Amino acid sequence: MKSDIPVKRLLQIKIEDWVNFIFPEITNVHMEDMQSDLTPRVKKESLMDSVKWLSKDCIVHFEPMGYIDKALPCRMLRYRADIWEYTVSHERGLPSIKQSVIFFFDKDDNKNHHLNDDLFDYSYKVIKIWEIEDKDIINGKYIGLYPLLPLTKHSDIATDEKVIESAIKVIDTVEDPVCKSDLMAAMSILASGKYPKELIKRYVRREFLMQSELLNEWIAEFVEEAEEKGKAKGIAEGKAEGKAEGKAEGKAEGKAEGIAEGKASGKIEVAANLLRKGHPPDYVAEIVEFPIDRIKKLVEEIKL
Repeated sequence: MKSDIPVKRLLQIKIEDWVNFIFPEITNVHMEDMQSDLTPRVKKESLMDSVKWLSKDCIVHFEPMGYIDKALPCRMLRYRADIWEYTVSHERGLPSIKQSVIFFFDKDDNKNHHLNDDLFDYSYKVIKIWEIEDKDIINGKYIGLYPLLPLTKHSDIATDEKVIESAIKVIDTVEDPVCKSDLMAAMSILASGKYPKELIKRYVRREFLMQSELLNEWIAEFVEEAEEKGKAKGIAEGKAEGKAEGKAEGKAEGKAEGIAEGKASGKIEVAANLLRKGHPPDYVAEIVEFPIDRIKKLVEEIKL
C-alpha cells in the first residue's frame, strides 16, 4: 500500500508507544534491533517489517497490512519460524514472540487469523484501527499512534472536518518539531485513504510538513516507482516499435529478395531458351546481363 513508508517509519521512531498500546502486559520495554541477516532466505519484498528484542527472552513483531492476503496466517507462521531459526542459530534460544498484525481499513482484513492442526494451534494479535476509540490513544498519550486518529472510532458524532481538525490539534501538542512533522505527514497520508484529499489539504498546511523526512521518503518512493514504470513502458514501447520496424524491414527485404530472385529466375529461363536456339554464350550473356561464367555453366546444365 502507499502508506507502507509512513507506517514503517512510525514503527521505527515511536515503536515503544505501539508496544505499550498493543501489549500493555509488558511493563519493562527495553528494545534492541534485530540484526539485518534475520531472514536471509525470505525474498526481499516479503521481509517482515518491525522485529525487535524487548528483553533477553522476548521479541515483538509488528506486521502492518495495507492489502488483503488470504495466506496471511501462513506467512506469519513462517516469520515466527524464521525468527526462531535465527535466535537458535545465534545461540539465543527460543524467546517468546509477540506478533501483531495491524489493519488500517476493513477492506484489507481477510478475516482469517488462525491455523490449527493435530499438533498445534496458532494465531496472533489482530489490531483493527477502526475499532479503537480515539480517546484511548489521546488519553494514553501514545504519540506514535496519533496519525491513526482519523481512522479510529469516535465517541461523539463528528463531521469529517472536525475529525481532521481534532487530529491536527492533538499532533500539534508534540514538542519535537521533526517528530511533529513526521506525525502530521503520516496522518495526512493515512487519512487520504478514508477522507477527501481536498479536505486534508485544507487543514494540513505546507509548513506543517517542511521538516518531515517521512514525507520525503514517501515522495521519493513515488518518484522511483514512476521512473521504473516509465522505464518499463519505454522499454516495452521500444521493443514493440523495434519489432514493428523489424517486421516492416523484413517485409521490405523479403519483397526485394523475391523480386531479385524472380528476375534472376526469369533471366536464366531466357538465357536457356536462347542457348537452345543456338545463340553463342557471349551473345546470351550480353542479352541477359549475366556473367559469362554463369552462362557457360548453364550450357553444361542444358547438355545434361
